[in-house]
Amino acid sequence: MLALTPAPLQTAGERALFGELTRWDTGASVRAAVVAALPLIDGVLGRRISDAVLFVPEGIAVIRIAEVLRQSGVVRAVPEGAWSIAPESGPGQALQLSGGGSTPLDGLMRAGMEVAMKLRRAGLEPGRIARLTVLVGDVTGLVPADGDLGEGDLVARLEPRSLLLGIARSSRYSGVDNPRLWTTADVRAALEALELPGRGPTVEELNGEGFPYSPYVLRR
Repeated sequence: MLALTPAPLQTAGERALFGELTRWDTGASVRAAVVAALPLIDGVLGRRISDAVLFVPEGIAVIRIAEVLRQSGVVRAVPEGAWSIAPESGPGQALQLSGGGSTPLDGLMRAGMEVAMKLRRAGLEPGRIARLTVLVGDVTGLVPADGDLGEGDLVARLEPRSLLLGIARSSRYSGVDNPRLWTTADVRAALEALELPGRGPTVEELNGEGFPYSPYVLRR
């Protein structure tokens, strides 16, 4: 797992997620993947709609780090409508996410479309883009337990087993109908198209994460 944080992280959620990821080994020993801090802002509301982009050899996903503040308990995530949180004792209530709202899914859908548009302009075909929400805060459980809401919407808690399952399901969703794996050149070109500041990962680093070597972008 290769975590890329080229600019100072702005939120507690970002710092928590990337702090967790940097504790994992690089290379494919834990999970072959690249997670890059690439926040996208909704132009109308000025709110973040996604925080990072996940690259796996099978495809890509957009990630929203959803901070749960002043609430605790089990989060019930649904594909449509508001999410809720229920403490161990007492009734459930609407989930309140940092930045507003009780579900990140609409924003993640827009983020996925924006990422796809930027990649296609650069001559890259992204295929199916998964949408992964990572819950940060005092979240003691998740319903559904596997975090799979269907149609590419996935949810994970900030703990290794849940995160790895979310990444694996993102990989499986994005790999459907994808005729070939993303290569080292594809990932480097995609990060450039998404305007990753500073130095990107080397070919050797990407090859170590399971991306097949190629000096050429051939995705279109």
